Amino acid sequence: MLIRAKNPSGTIVVGYDMVTKFGSDNLVFVETAGDFMPTKINIIKEVNGGYLVARDNFSEKSNLATGAIIVLKRGYE
Repeated sequence: MLIRAKNPSGTIVVGYDMVTKFGSDNLVFVETAGDFMPTKINIIKEVNGGYLVARDNFSEKSNLATGAIIVLKRGYE
């Protein structure tokens, strides 16, 4: 059974496969003009199938990369 609920204001749910752990940071890769930008996220809590995160640096209309991603240190600094 699936129960739908409205997310708290200023939050969005992202799937487990969209989050990459890098050191002590959690990142998503947000699509920009022809590229993907590693973006630090604030995980509020784990929810069914993903994480509820603060929507500080992207919106529900943003395209996020999914799958296994290797983070290059130079690209995140």
